[in-house]
Amino acid sequence: MSSVSAAPAARLRRIALPAVAATAYSLNTVFARLALAGGADVATINAARFLFIVVLLFGLSHGSRGAPSLSRKKRGSALLLGLPFSLTSLGYLASLRYIPVSIAVLVLYTYPILVGLLAGASGGEGVSPRRLAALLLAFLGLALAMNVDIAALPDWRGVALAFMAAAAMSVFVIGSARLLNGEARPEVNFHLMLGATVPVLALLPLGGGPHWPVAAAGWWSLASVLVTFSLAQLALLAAIGRAGAVLTAAVMNLEPVVTIALAVLLVGERLSLSMSLGAALVVLAIFLADEPRKAAVLLAEP
Repeated sequence: MSSVSAAPAARLRRIALPAVAATAYSLNTVFARLALAGGADVATINAARFLFIVVLLFGLSHGSRGAPSLSRKKRGSALLLGLPFSLTSLGYLASLRYIPVSIAVLVLYTYPILVGLLAGASGGEGVSPRRLAALLLAFLGLALAMNVDIAALPDWRGVALAFMAAAAMSVFVIGSARLLNGEARPEVNFHLMLGATVPVLALLPLGGGPHWPVAAAGWWSLASVLVTFSLAQLALLAAIGRAGAVLTAAVMNLEPVVTIALAVLLVGERLSLSMSLGAALVVLAIFLADEPRKAAVLLAEP
């Protein structure tokens, strides 16, 4: 009886961390929009949130006494791996100049499928037929939830930029899973985010920035951006190390769904039948992606 009841509890524990990351990213999007309305610009918000988490991770990595130190090779790998993460943010934002947000988000979220395929091709977790079907089902669910008009012909430049962001994110997730396996995680996380922060800060002066909020509400929104982004990143990296790259990527499909739910609750946006069906498919896909055998192997690892 106890083993039967323990199975759902173990599944929820595996899904919890990436679900927290997805929810925090959604909240981060909401607060970023409020900070933009308060006078800040995209480049300043992006630079501030990356710089904040680098300082936070520096304190965490250097405050853990007795933690094993990374080799020079591992540090270099982590710094280089931060570059694809910065490309994810930059590519996605640039794609919005050419295509609607719904199409950009849908193209970006091809990355869980790419993670599954890359994991198998690189000799990692791999992707079983069940997991591949779950990832494709989640993608279909997002297309329904985002009300994407498949008959429209989006600008190829926007699609290319969004897909570049998706490819970069998949490389980041796969590479992070390998680096976080058995290593000093606070130090790995610090070097990953440091590598992502450098190009973001370098691009800030090109837009004439920084441009800070001009009202108190904008500053509170920006502070909320820093907190939610840090929580999202810490939860994401912890989830990759614990639940694995493929399951984490699958659960991250919740981010657009949570954003839609927040729009319904906070802005009063109407929830259509297709959006409800799409959200249900995403949730179903996440539970299908959580394979008991793979989970048992992951939980058995140190």
